[in-house]
Amino acid sequence: MSTDELDALIVRNLDDLDAAAKRLELDIEKRVGKVIDQIAETWARKQGWEGKFDFDLTTLWVAPAEWRSIEGKAEADAFLGFFELWTGFADDFDTNHENDYFWLTRLCGAGRGKIGFRWSYGRSLGATKPRWKRFLQEHREHLNQVRKTAFAYEEGSGLFFMPIRVEVEALAAAIIDNTIDEALKPFCIGLDRLLTAKPGFDALRQSAKEVLPGG
Repeated sequence: MSTDELDALIVRNLDDLDAAAKRLELDIEKRVGKVIDQIAETWARKQGWEGKFDFDLTTLWVAPAEWRSIEGKAEADAFLGFFELWTGFADDFDTNHENDYFWLTRLCGAGRGKIGFRWSYGRSLGATKPRWKRFLQEHREHLNQVRKTAFAYEEGSGLFFMPIRVEVEALAAAIIDNTIDEALKPFCIGLDRLLTAKPGFDALRQSAKEVLPGG
């Protein structure tokens, strides 16, 4: 099928496509996002971590309480580092021809994009991207330690990313059975892997705190 034929097919089915897109964005994603928030918040409280839990607005992050550097602020940048549920490198939920349109498409690996936990440094650490990348090059022992976990180093951002993928069929069946939390087991596994990765990031954060000006 040519591009023109595909476009014509889309136009002929505008009513169904419009209804499906609206249902996906305003109902299905909100429903799944709410369960993601609940799982993450329950997990964080159990671990004694802090965070914000509103992935419907693409705002979900968690951090150990001891990583806090500024008291009284609820933002991620009040921490020296934090784990954010976000897209893969060079995506940032941008709407263009290269990226998936829906975040659920990314989560299920049904398109090109990815969703997972990205470790980021907070502003209070005093790092700029060039300075941070230079720090990592000078302290490769920390970089190598983190690489032994489920997190991969992103050369472009200088940060670390761990993808999470939920199976499409498992999620579809869970929606029918109203057991979405069961389909989100890969997300739960991802949360638990933060605990495994924490020691590596602890060492990285502590070393950066001693070297960088914001520390």
